[in-house]
Amino acid sequence: MIQAFRRLHISVRAVLTALFAVLMVGAGSAAYAQADSETQADAGSERAAIEIITIQNRDPAFVRAAIGSALDPRGSIAQVDNKLIVATTATNLQQLKQLIEQNDLPARRLVVSVDFDYASPATRVFNVVSAAPQSVQAIEGDTVSFSAGDASAGMPQLMLTAIVQENLADADIVISNVPGFTGLHRIQLTLGEWYIINPAESAEEQVQAQQEAAMPELAQQTLADPLAPVVAQLPPDMVAAVIEPSRQAQIAVRVDVLP
Repeated sequence: MIQAFRRLHISVRAVLTALFAVLMVGAGSAAYAQADSETQADAGSERAAIEIITIQNRDPAFVRAAIGSALDPRGSIAQVDNKLIVATTATNLQQLKQLIEQNDLPARRLVVSVDFDYASPATRVFNVVSAAPQSVQAIEGDTVSFSAGDASAGMPQLMLTAIVQENLADADIVISNVPGFTGLHRIQLTLGEWYIINPAESAEEQVQAQQEAAMPELAQQTLADPLAPVVAQLPPDMVAAVIEPSRQAQIAVRVDVLP
C-alpha cells in the first residue's frame, strides 16, 4: 500500500513537471512570435516606397519647398509638370502626404494694401500731407503693383506677391525709386497688420544717430531746422522736391485674407 502511494506521488509530480515545461515553452513561443511581429512591423515602416502625387491647386515648386524639410535624409523628391515623384520610406511618405494636403489648398482671395507715407503727422518732415493708403484685391500668388504718384519716372513704386501660410504671408516685395531700399525684399507679414519698411538712413542721419548715442543730451534738445525759412517761401508742390526721397516717409504694406 505504501509503495503504491509512493508510485502515485511520483507520477503526479512528473505530470506537473511536464505540464510546467509545456507552459514555459508555449510562453516562450508567444514572446518570440510577438517580437518577430514587431520586427516585421519596423521593417515594414522602413521599406522603400515611391509614389507619384499630383498637385491640384498650388505651384508644385511651392509645395515641394514646403515639405522639403520633412523629407527623410535617404529620400528624394522630383518634379515633372504638376506632379511630385516622392521616393522615401513608407512612414516618411505618409508624413509627406499629410503635409502636401495642408499646403495644396485652393488659392485664397487677398486684399493687399500699401501706404507710401505711413509716418504719423508728428514725425513727417515739413508736415508733408500724407497720401491715402492704396488697396487692391488679388488672388494668392498674383503680383500687384502700386505707385506713390502717377507712375511717372522717379516716383516710388512697389510690387508685391504674397503666399499665405496659417496667419502669416510670405511676401516678395520689389521697390523702385527709393534710394537705399530699391530692389527685392523677402519678408514675412502677420496677416491683418501693417509692416513698416524703413528706407536706409542717409550718411548725415547715421552721423547724427552716432552723435546722439555718444551725447544723449543732444536728443533732448529741439534744434531749429536751418531750411525752414527757405521752405516757407516755396510753393507746396515744390516742398517734396527738397526732401531726400529715401527719408520722405515710411512705406508700409499689409495683407488681409477675404472670407
